Amino acid sequence: MVDEERTQIGTLKALGYSDLVISRKYILYASSASFIGCVGGFFLGTGIIPQVIWSVYAVSYSFSDLSYYFSPVMYVCCLAVSVLGSIAVTMFACGRELRGKPSELIRPKPPADGGRIFLERLTFIWKKMSFLWKATIRNAFRYKKRMIMMLIGISGCTALLVTGFGLKDSIENILGYQYDEIMLYDASVSFDGGEKTRQDIESLLSGRHERYEFAYQENLTADSGKAKKEAAVVALPRETAYVYFDLHDKNGHIDYPSGNHAVVSSKLAGQLGLSLGGTFSLDFDGTFINYTVTGICDNYLNHYIYVPAESVPGYNSNTVYLRTEEGSSLGQTPAKLRSMAGVRYVSVTAEERSVMENTMSSINYIVLLVTLCAAALAFIVLYNLTNINIMERVREVATVKVLGFHSGETSSYVLNENILLSVLGAFAGLGLGKLLHWYVIKQVQVDSMAFDVRINAQSYLISFACTVLFAITANFIMRFKLSKINMAESLKAVE
Repeated sequence: MVDEERTQIGTLKALGYSDLVISRKYILYASSASFIGCVGGFFLGTGIIPQVIWSVYAVSYSFSDLSYYFSPVMYVCCLAVSVLGSIAVTMFACGRELRGKPSELIRPKPPADGGRIFLERLTFIWKKMSFLWKATIRNAFRYKKRMIMMLIGISGCTALLVTGFGLKDSIENILGYQYDEIMLYDASVSFDGGEKTRQDIESLLSGRHERYEFAYQENLTADSGKAKKEAAVVALPRETAYVYFDLHDKNGHIDYPSGNHAVVSSKLAGQLGLSLGGTFSLDFDGTFINYTVTGICDNYLNHYIYVPAESVPGYNSNTVYLRTEEGSSLGQTPAKLRSMAGVRYVSVTAEERSVMENTMSSINYIVLLVTLCAAALAFIVLYNLTNINIMERVREVATVKVLGFHSGETSSYVLNENILLSVLGAFAGLGLGKLLHWYVIKQVQVDSMAFDVRINAQSYLISFACTVLFAITANFIMRFKLSKINMAESLKAVE
């Protein structure tokens, strides 16, 4: 705005207006826009967006009414950063122009100097490029401040998209990781541990399902000396454990423990401060048994400790794991098990997974919200910087029109810079998004669930494609502004 009204500023200064009076118009404009935007953004961030997220999760969870808390300190900080930052930038822009003499300010600002770029030295590439792309690349590097602003804005847009889609990958896919890669059984039955109940269950399962194993599972308190935590302790015969649980980490398979050794799920190990070779104790109804950690396995739902059956004092099975052959189903078995005396609970993996999937589907709305914010950021950055670019180079654009460039070539001459810088910014945003995603995942951890820091290749591709699509959309809109440039008016001398 200051650049566009350079001639007016020079005229006012020549008429004797002070620098403060001239700057006041621009300061009031910037500060009022910042104030209105800050007020709207603050209430959007503390009111509307939380309500959207609350409503999404209320589909699967029963919550109390949402209470709003507005922090005066947070509001004042946001307001100060926004308004004072805008005023500082405006004063800097005005001060830079007002240092000049009125006679210099009244004349149009000379265009930025061009120069050789590194790509020109790579003659085998440079010679094969068309004139329009050579001009595009030179112009992109000629206006360095605008180039840096666009790269930062577009990389931020791509980073938001990568984070949004990465959240979906990390959270939504944990069900697949847990139920397809770790917990291989199709159902688990918890019973009172009585011999008669065991015989009834075995009688029902014999001949119906080839794979079932009686085991011990109980929620016990683990004490590492640094912290105490309750976890599900699983003990079953080492020879058949691999059929029902696949213990592994990022490096591969982990053998089921033997002796007084144990395998601990990763998040529990972190909470207890355990590493390989570390020790902890389990409280079996007053009997404390010490274990040495020989493996830390991946796990995403709840906390688990896997121990050998022989290490459990007075071992008595109270759980049975059931796994069907591929292509077969449980049929009526769960219903019959639930009707048995002594059976406490029958957990069918497919049913639990279905409930969790309905809950996890809520993340799609969060991703949509992040995508809309990223699209708004990209469009605002591209529109504003492209508009500035056109206004600064209006005489240049009019000149190429006079030289015979048709509308498509004129648009390419100016707007291809957006595509080029958007592609470069999107590449930078992919790496920035990975760091932002890692940070966000670490902040949203909950006690009984572990989120994997994982972004699928498809998410990177979609984020990159969306950023480029936003740039193309902004270019399409700016084509109309280019077509309205009046060649005769633009080329008139100010004098």
